[in-house]
Amino acid sequence: MQDVRSQEPFATSNTADPRARGHLVIIGGGERPEPIMRRIVELAGGAQSDLVIFPMASEAPLAVAASQRAELLALGAGRVDAVHCTREDADDPANLMRLRSATGVFFSGGDQRKLTAALLGTRLLELVRAVYQRGGVLSGTSAGAAVMSRIMITGDEHPLDGPAVGGRYIHTASGFGFIERAIIDQHFLKRGRHYRLNSLIARHPELLGIGIDEATAIVVSPDDTFTTLGDSDVLVFAADRSTRVSETNETADPRIDIASLPAGKRFCLSRNQLLG
Repeated sequence: MQDVRSQEPFATSNTADPRARGHLVIIGGGERPEPIMRRIVELAGGAQSDLVIFPMASEAPLAVAASQRAELLALGAGRVDAVHCTREDADDPANLMRLRSATGVFFSGGDQRKLTAALLGTRLLELVRAVYQRGGVLSGTSAGAAVMSRIMITGDEHPLDGPAVGGRYIHTASGFGFIERAIIDQHFLKRGRHYRLNSLIARHPELLGIGIDEATAIVVSPDDTFTTLGDSDVLVFAADRSTRVSETNETADPRIDIASLPAGKRFCLSRNQLLG
């Protein structure tokens, strides 16, 4: 049998222009309003779309994949399949072949560490990135939102030592890095997670923090702007770059500006500027 892993379609240097990008649709978890999911289908090509669901973050991945597949098909998607894999079989030729024609990817919710454990460092993830680079849409909700940024919030945290210190240390790990200029947090207003981005943007003032509430999304365009969509707000955290604190000392109080963006607002990531 011919080894398809060596064939040209899977060489990302031949299938993806590193200067080109598609769209990201990053959902803050909870309910998925129809306009958000319909936007994913539209950006993937509507009736000609070819979507792949990665459900590994979920505790019931097969059931979640079946439900989300039905949802996307009902909204007009052309083809929708699921790839449920572990790190050991991520690069199976059948999985690689499935990504060859994909115009969109959807990462389900659950535990984001399961997604990164299965995909980081694999050829399959390179092909997911190639979908984006050739103009497709990458999307996800909850855990599927957390993995979008290079610095990923894991969900683990612990109180800082000392009775006078207060606060909590927020653990991070490597995410997929589809969005370079920001750290993404989800379920944001619903679960009162302001302290997480306050802490992380103090540690990484070169980045923005984007807190996306439930039933809400940002749609990131190739021009490095995003538009808010959904039922609630998106909060953007930005720190004064002169106030960086160390990884082990978060007692400093840097100035952090917070902007609240309701649905329909547009924001430029590269200029840290609200556009309308």
